[in-house]
Amino acid sequence: RAISTLKRLATIPNIQLTVVTGKRQGVFNALQLAGLPKNGKLIGWTDKMPELMASHHLFVGKAGGATVQEAIAARLPFLVSHVVPGQEEGNIALIERTAIGALATGAPERVGDIVEGVVANDGTLWRAWRNNIEKIARPSASRDIARFLMERIPKKT
Repeated sequence: RAISTLKRLATIPNIQLTVVTGKRQGVFNALQLAGLPKNGKLIGWTDKMPELMASHHLFVGKAGGATVQEAIAARLPFLVSHVVPGQEEGNIALIERTAIGALATGAPERVGDIVEGVVANDGTLWRAWRNNIEKIARPSASRDIARFLMERIPKKT
């Protein structure tokens, strides 16, 4: 599936891909053997996901809770290419309800078709998704919560 999807994405002009396989060495090896991605880089496991998300324009992957929240914090529109039943429906509903991405499951070509739509017309759809993320992103939420709580701790006299 990954190979078919990446081959389809390679047909889209002017895009660069960063493919992260995590600890799935078999997937990494298969993609490397297939020479994919043709227009970008292949990474195995990394602890640099926040930095990668902050430096990219679109995330394509499964809608895990932490991943979706990291993408929102990084203001990164999200295409859901794979669903774990029962675990990720709420995340997909959030993405669709807030219009910060789309569901792109089904045939591997579907991801490519949606990416083409996202970049069409000088990225009109991407810009809309990005503007919508700006409305909901709270990248400093943890700091704000800690500050709120610290202000409520009684001061010793």
